[in-house]
Amino acid sequence: MARFAQHVETVIGTARDLRAAARSRLVASWRRSLDHHGLDPARRDDVARVSAGSLAERRERAETLIRLSAPRLDALYQLVGSSGCGVLLRPKPGDCRVFCSWGDVPCPPVRDGRGCCP
Repeated sequence: MARFAQHVETVIGTARDLRAAARSRLVASWRRSLDHHGLDPARRDDVARVSAGSLAERRERAETLIRLSAPRLDALYQLVGSSGCGVLLRPKPGDCRVFCSWGDVPCPPVRDGRGCCP
């Protein structure tokens, strides 16, 4: 827990440093996320699953936004990918389906009765 708290303090401290935000588009993005969107790096929300039908409906409603934002998101992806930073995603113990399911459709091992993915 101490490592997580230290990481949160590092993210917040870096994002609040105006000089760092001016030098790095990634840090500037962190700062906007904190200031304008109220995102809190210390908050740990539970996984919220969306059904495949609900996801399809939401994507359809947001199609124009997705199409218009794709170039900027691609540029941000390239920026983060070349920054040397990364995100490690892992499920809570016993909840591996979050990574091997798409919406409400189980992954093949679960569907075939073999349990969660290794």
